[in-house]
Amino acid sequence: KNAIKELKESNSKLIERVSDLEFGLEDLEQYGRRTSLRFHNVPSENCTDDTDSVVVKICQEMGVNINTDDINRSHPIGRPRNNKRQIICRFRNWKIKNKVYSAKKQLKTNSRNIFVTEDLTKYRQNIVSKIIEAKKG
Repeated sequence: KNAIKELKESNSKLIERVSDLEFGLEDLEQYGRRTSLRFHNVPSENCTDDTDSVVVKICQEMGVNINTDDINRSHPIGRPRNNKRQIICRFRNWKIKNKVYSAKKQLKTNSRNIFVTEDLTKYRQNIVSKIIEAKKG
């Protein structure tokens, strides 16, 4: 009985430690995404070679004056849906990213339905979707 009790205590401590490590790992993963944004509903024909210039054009539509030197890396992600794709863009620093993200309201009037979101981990995406569902319901 004592051995079983000790094993149960050890198991619960290990479960708690794994949970703490998973939380820390998720936090580090999100920190690595702090300078990235996702551009949704970008026409597929624009997502061929030079996604940096596509992002610059979208930002100019939003009234944010950036150039390709402000972008570290950008590329399309996922498969096209209805001839539209997502572009993920990592900016040179978080100040540029915040300037672009704070101007995202300007895209509400565009006819192409392009919109911008932060690049969140799966865990945080699930939390946001649950919040949106709760607000609707």
